[in-house]
Amino acid sequence: MNTPKPLLLTTDHKEKLVKLVKSGMTPAIIIQRAKILLLKADGLSNDSVAEALGINKRTVLLWTQKYRNRSSNETLDDILSVSGGRGPKEEISGEAKTWIIGIACQASCIQAGIPPV
Repeated sequence: MNTPKPLLLTTDHKEKLVKLVKSGMTPAIIIQRAKILLLKADGLSNDSVAEALGINKRTVLLWTQKYRNRSSNETLDDILSVSGGRGPKEEISGEAKTWIIGIACQASCIQAGIPPV
């Protein structure tokens, strides 16, 4: 049986990953990614990491490869970050929201007897 090759983390990256996992302010998805890298650095197999975290083995492979294949100018935050593009598209533009809020504020002022600006 092949012994898994540990993921080599820099000291700075390992410290930052541990802090992310322990922080109460880190989003769950980032904690999961940090744990993947830390467990791989401890020498666990992809299957063991997946089982320990209750995730798919492909997710372990993805984040291990993202770390190993990072470019020299990519930070750890860049690697772990949640990319945009998912979720529903914004139906009301920011400009339209501003206009609606302005109208609502004017109506509130009128009701309160304050002349609108």
